[in-house]
Amino acid sequence: MFGSLIATGNQSQVFKDDKVKEMITKARSIIGHFSHSTSSNKVLKEMQDTHNIANHVLIQDTSTRWDSTLQVLRRLLEQRVAVQACLPRITCKAELTTEEWIMMEKVVNILRYFEEPTKSISKSTATLSDAIPLINSLRKLLENMRGSSPREEENISQKLAGDLLMALNERFEDLENEETHCLATTLDPRKHGYFNYTLQHLQQKSVL
Repeated sequence: MFGSLIATGNQSQVFKDDKVKEMITKARSIIGHFSHSTSSNKVLKEMQDTHNIANHVLIQDTSTRWDSTLQVLRRLLEQRVAVQACLPRITCKAELTTEEWIMMEKVVNILRYFEEPTKSISKSTATLSDAIPLINSLRKLLENMRGSSPREEENISQKLAGDLLMALNERFEDLENEETHCLATTLDPRKHGYFNYTLQHLQQKSVL
């Protein structure tokens, strides 16, 4: 359940940069074309064989899941050479520029940091005590990636890290004030480094 909360979210809150949004829109358009065109898929398979690329189909994403977008863009990057080789022979309306392909790599590079935590917290062995340390680790990572540059001077990676950080904070802003999570973290011997931190929250809320 908690894992799905990390993976889901309004993508308009995550991908705020206009260039990133345009890149993702184009990527979806290209993928949509291949998903609806048998003839284009035949050309794609031919190009995959020609360039010795895995015969994988392009993936369509779920607009409410960040991890879905990660899988979509990662697969498209895997198939970049084959897809680009197809374009002169098909009637796809969208085409990504070199700059947009590079941007896609940067987006994937940042989103992948959410992949392992999402899988970890979704395991049957995951407990409530895992939540606060995991979210705080993601926060720290994104803060470091964002840096301290003014917004207008940030590059694409910094902007995306900042937008993801904002979305993460909005989604889990009350997590550290929830008694159940604080108590679980405090009582878990594996989380001894968080004991004083969560104890303070619990004392403030008169739980202990």
